[in-house]
Amino acid sequence: MKYGPITHRRNVDLVLALRTEKKLSGPQIANQTGIPLTWVTYQLKKFDLHTRQWAVIGSEENLKAARELRAQGLPWKTVAKRLGVEKWQSLARAHYVSNR
Repeated sequence: MKYGPITHRRNVDLVLALRTEKKLSGPQIANQTGIPLTWVTYQLKKFDLHTRQWAVIGSEENLKAARELRAQGLPWKTVAKRLGVEKWQSLARAHYVSNR
């Protein structure tokens, strides 16, 4: 990806804002902005924001909503769809890790 310094800085600012403010994962940022995932991941690693995707999926809001939906008897796949999580396994893992 070759951009000039102004476009590069704008893209870095956009990636960092989406990660820190909207709590989006790397793939979500890449899909929303059209920037290649490899570049997004590289930038997140440079700023030490490359935590695993399940860390974003396992935010307090998502885990609280997941607990409420699971208490209603919904399966993990349905819970993940309602919360907009791509892989239900990641959400389940984040839930079980947080309950240790």
